[in-house]
Amino acid sequence: MKPRGVATAVAAGGLLRLMLWAVALGRTGTSAMASGDTASYLEPGQNLLWHGCFFTAGLAEIDRTPGYPLFLALCWRLGPAFAALLQAGLSTASIYLVARLTRAVFHAEYRLDVEHKAWLAAWFLALEPVSIVYSQRLLSETLFVFVLLLALERIAAFFATRRMTLLAAGGLWLAAAAFVRPVGYFVPLVVALVLLVFLPELWSVRLRAVAVLLLASMPWMLAWQARNYLATGYAGFSSIAVRNAYFYSAAEVQAKADGLTFAAAQHQLGYGDEAAYVAAHPEQRAWSQGARLQFQK
Repeated sequence: MKPRGVATAVAAGGLLRLMLWAVALGRTGTSAMASGDTASYLEPGQNLLWHGCFFTAGLAEIDRTPGYPLFLALCWRLGPAFAALLQAGLSTASIYLVARLTRAVFHAEYRLDVEHKAWLAAWFLALEPVSIVYSQRLLSETLFVFVLLLALERIAAFFATRRMTLLAAGGLWLAAAAFVRPVGYFVPLVVALVLLVFLPELWSVRLRAVAVLLLASMPWMLAWQARNYLATGYAGFSSIAVRNAYFYSAAEVQAKADGLTFAAAQHQLGYGDEAAYVAAHPEQRAWSQGARLQFQK
């Protein structure tokens, strides 16, 4: 299979995403693009861009990490339609990155069949419906996939060449992915374990590879944790997991236990805004963000 097969998959995937962008813009304007959690990314991103401080409603923002909010705020200057169009471009570029990642993974063992595998992987992502749909939702998934693929492609290239600079680049991109979506926080540790166990080299080389990866990725995330602690007293990378556990998981349990609707259980816990939370927990009026999160945890 010649490389132009991959180019065809990239072009077809890009066309599908562009068609969805045009249809969504024509039928609903930008309302379907900017909905749900979009505002929770946009406000801290604009505050960071305009004022140099990452905060929401006057408080330090620790639910969101700054990667996607800053990306969205920069794009928003040209409008939500442009942001969605750029996301369509990133989603299309991800198809090409999947092909590159496939080549890097299989090159050493299956030289004659690599392009066919790359072609197949590219077509799978080009036609994957969730990727297509989320390219037009102003949420962090599309950017996260793009950055994560950049990281994995560099790490796979390291396995093929043993060049430490590729591993360092992969570590930097892994850190960037975590700043887009906090779920990426533990990926460098998983990759470090893979290097330690599966890298067919002497232990000194394995340990050096692990050190390069972790030094390229973890200091950035630890610095953000230090920022969160200094600003709020919460030492985690992102507080979104704690809030989701309290306002969604715990609310669902309470709703079933007390025979309430889910919305009613959330209301009892103070979900919605600062006034609702203080009304539900008046003793926490003067508590810091960190103390409230510790209570919720």
